Amino acid sequence: DRHRAPMEQHTEALEQAAPPSVLVDARHQILHLSPRAGRFIQHSAGTFSGKLPEVVRPELRLDLKVALDRALENRVATMSHPTSVPLDEGQRRIAMQVAPVPSREGAGAQALVLFLDAGPALSEPGEDEDTQPGEIRNDEMRRLHAELKSAQEALVASRGEHETAIQDLRAANEELQSINEEYRSTSEELETSKEELQSMNEELQAVNGELKGKLESISTAHSDLQNMTAATEIGTLFLDPKLRIRMFTLPIADLFNITEIDAGRSITDFTHRLRYDGIEGDARRVLRDLSPVETEVQGRDGRWFMMRIRPYRTVEDKIDGVVVTFVDICARRKMEQELLESQQRYQTLFNSIDEGFGVFEVMFSPEGKAVDHRFIEVNAAFERQTGLGNSVGRTARELVPDLETHWFEIFGRIAQDRTAERFEAPAASLGRYYETYAFPVGPADEHRIGVLFRDVSDRKQAEEQRRTLTQELSHRVKNTLAVVQSLARQPGVPDMTVEQYRDRFIGRIQALARAHDQLLETDWQSADL
Repeated sequence: DRHRAPMEQHTEALEQAAPPSVLVDARHQILHLSPRAGRFIQHSAGTFSGKLPEVVRPELRLDLKVALDRALENRVATMSHPTSVPLDEGQRRIAMQVAPVPSREGAGAQALVLFLDAGPALSEPGEDEDTQPGEIRNDEMRRLHAELKSAQEALVASRGEHETAIQDLRAANEELQSINEEYRSTSEELETSKEELQSMNEELQAVNGELKGKLESISTAHSDLQNMTAATEIGTLFLDPKLRIRMFTLPIADLFNITEIDAGRSITDFTHRLRYDGIEGDARRVLRDLSPVETEVQGRDGRWFMMRIRPYRTVEDKIDGVVVTFVDICARRKMEQELLESQQRYQTLFNSIDEGFGVFEVMFSPEGKAVDHRFIEVNAAFERQTGLGNSVGRTARELVPDLETHWFEIFGRIAQDRTAERFEAPAASLGRYYETYAFPVGPADEHRIGVLFRDVSDRKQAEEQRRTLTQELSHRVKNTLAVVQSLARQPGVPDMTVEQYRDRFIGRIQALARAHDQLLETDWQSADL
């Protein structure tokens, strides 16, 4: 704190005692004025100027301009002689110190002009009674001496520049002489070149004939191209790298509001009749990635088009734009829709069949023996009829490891012989019995068959039960008849009349009938005594 107070006092004293100053650039333009420098500025009438030599007090302008030229061009500081200048406080003797300022990085040459007040003038003009007519004041003499010295320095500099210019002129004269010699040699070469041009002219005439023939070929090829594009009825649009129209075929005019006079204009300037607004983005992506773009777009009239955008490659394999084609695919879309509807109907029918249905791929061993089959496609009833879920893509051995071999043999025979078969076979591992119709499907090398089957286990069980009941009934009828025969052979009781014997015999037969009814009520299983 003890050292800080004197330093601040010193800084304040410097700011108060420092002479007014102006900072200018290499063109004498004012960059900054100190607070008290405005008293030395006096702008003349006319257009406003920011150059210091043009706005300073008229008495200082000549000395200031000379000093600025020396400071900016020769990097030399200059102190001018004091000059009497009328200010508000009276005539003052003002001297100027002009010094170059070290250039900062990125800034041009600069100079600092300090206005030094040397005190009041000795006498005001017209107030000195001792001044005789024709007598020159000392300050005017000093100023004139300074101007003379500056003029001498400028003369010396001009002489140096003049001598340099003379040397440059001499060098230029020598160069002109060498150029003249070169012109002479060039003239001789031109004579030689004239003869060469004549021979080249003859060659060019021959080349012109060849080009004429090629032009005719190109014209023919162009006509063929136009006829081909017209015959294909494919809308084709050629765009340059800036998406400006090069050429187009007639069908394009039905999609874009363009005419032949629009060639050279950007395609984005025109409206189109498509329900698709990504053509510009797709074209720029093709130019950037060089990957074709293909998509289906619909026109506002309901038609569908296949739009393809591909890079336009020149003969030198350079990318010079894009080619946009529109192919009418209404017929194909209609066929696809009909095919989709047909597939939906087929799928509906496929899944609505009560019987199980599937497409199997029969697998053979290297020896040609059927060893397994893969489930390619099955309907909804397949799982109900077999009890096998998630079977698509899996094999029978994988789902039912102990499946009987007769299934593989039958399916292998149908796949190889290409002959349909209808058969019934058991699947003991599944606890079922199936009525099956199998037939070949697709090419022979795919070994695929279609299998339509139905679980007839209940029917087979009923048939077996009916067969058993028939045999049991036959056996019991025979036994009953044997009992009747034995009853008929029994001797009668003494003193029994015929009517008594008949009633007793009929009662025995009715007892047999009642026993038969008891067995029927229990399905021929048992009877309660």
